[in-house]
Amino acid sequence: SARRRRTTTVTIEAGERSVGFQLTDGTVLPCRLRTETFPDHRLMLDALPSVTHRVTVGKHQVVRVLEQRAPELVGVRVAGNRPSLLIGDDDVALDGTATGSDVTVWFDLTTLYPAVGHAIGSDVLLDLRGPEQPATVRSADDGDLTTLVMPRRAPERTKS
Repeated sequence: SARRRRTTTVTIEAGERSVGFQLTDGTVLPCRLRTETFPDHRLMLDALPSVTHRVTVGKHQVVRVLEQRAPELVGVRVAGNRPSLLIGDDDVALDGTATGSDVTVWFDLTTLYPAVGHAIGSDVLLDLRGPEQPATVRSADDGDLTTLVMPRRAPERTKS
């Protein structure tokens, strides 16, 4: 829920047959448990379209920019093999590399920030598949922790 995403600290309460998320104000949000077998994540990752763009950037630089600016919407831009973040009307250059043709993929802060922030190591890889496909976020040092991040539509004023 939006309330859970905007809480700075969440405590997970696990019972024998239940899981709940306790927010900082003491509210506990229950989580439904599934009885089905967990999906084969490797099969799901293998079924994704091919990566069209690879962005390698310093995790701490991206996290710092996102924390300082706290935009609701952020664009990851590849232009001239250079990565940047689009925040409002600002194009914030990032130290790092990018491959692929020029593209901008838009994300909600509430999905991109945790994926980058929880990557292991100092550099993060963002494998983009275009503006309408999931992006893969993983550590450049150890790619075992993989997060899929769903993009969203570009804002009307700056479509690219």
